[in-house]
Amino acid sequence: MCDTTYGTPDSEILLSSLLLGVIWLNQSEIAEKEKKHKVILGIAWTLGLYFWLNMMITGVVSGVSSIDQILLGLNVGILLAFFCNGVLKRPLDHHITQLMNGEY
Repeated sequence: MCDTTYGTPDSEILLSSLLLGVIWLNQSEIAEKEKKHKVILGIAWTLGLYFWLNMMITGVVSGVSSIDQILLGLNVGILLAFFCNGVLKRPLDHHITQLMNGEY
């Protein structure tokens, strides 16, 4: 049972989980384009995972975040990644395409 006195989810873990989730959900689209995009994708994965693990370990060791906060931030970040990819991707892509075509 999670202790409610620890406060809110860890924001750094939440945002990094969101970023890694979006990269993971869109990696097939990125990798299809060109070989240089595969290299960029590999660099993004390596750096993202390094910072993600570093923030989790540092938060617990330094006492800034509890394990409950980190796990809650991880779960909320993953859920937000799926939400952004499933619900927001098409409307945002359509809007950006219209902006690039000068329709506004």
